[in-house]
Amino acid sequence: MLDPRQIDLTELGELLDQPEWNAGYFDPATGEVIQALDGEVYGPQGEPIDGDEMGWIVVGGEGSRSAYRDMEAFAEAVADPRLADRMADALQGRGAFKRFRSVVHDHPSSIGEQWNNYRRSRQTIRALDWLLDDGVITESSAAPLRAEAIRIGDDALASVSSPVADGDIKEVMRLERHLQTPACRQDPAGLRALLADDFIEIGASGRTWDPESIIAHVRAEKPADEIEIAEMTARALAADLVLVQWTSQRAGRRARRTSMWRRDPGGWRLVHHQGTPLP
Repeated sequence: MLDPRQIDLTELGELLDQPEWNAGYFDPATGEVIQALDGEVYGPQGEPIDGDEMGWIVVGGEGSRSAYRDMEAFAEAVADPRLADRMADALQGRGAFKRFRSVVHDHPSSIGEQWNNYRRSRQTIRALDWLLDDGVITESSAAPLRAEAIRIGDDALASVSSPVADGDIKEVMRLERHLQTPACRQDPAGLRALLADDFIEIGASGRTWDPESIIAHVRAEKPADEIEIAEMTARALAADLVLVQWTSQRAGRRARRTSMWRRDPGGWRLVHHQGTPLP
């Protein structure tokens, strides 16, 4: 019996997804995966090699059905409705594999990395099942590798099922911190670029500000009175909406603050802010 850790399970999984005419071989003696060219294998001098005579096992012939189902499952898990729709459209008709890869790898997020993780996890599981069916490995040796592959695949799906990618969450938190700096608050144009047209801030007194009035208000602040930020957290409420909460301290006064950031065509912009005084 072979140790599955010595086998390139991803390469084997890739070969299993190939059509019958592009099948390769697996050497049960060494664990080597042998790629074929149009179904033929050649030696170092270009001489043809008969895989049956070498005692190799034919790999492939299952076709792309499993690989296509992987794409379907991944697309169904994506929480971003616009991205999910693009993936669904890419899966229609001939050329689906190429279009799907373009969608995930051209997207400005970690979706491509998560897809690669999910695809490799599924290929690893198929490779382990194939090796078990052919009696090349034992169930006990396959079990930990299967569990790890399942975990990686589940983590990838969990990541894309979040309404907003981790990178976007970090970007919103960065913008929230930047918004509290004197450099930003004393820059009317820069500040206005971060505020949505329908922005509203509700103060502790119940007074409300729109973009123009809040810009005038913060410009009157003393730059020396910097805002200290603590306990900042953020979470997605929808595909284009992030809630940020944090505690501020300024000139001896503390407040619990809540901001709502919305992804507009031009990027993330603040749509709502409210502060509640703390003792």
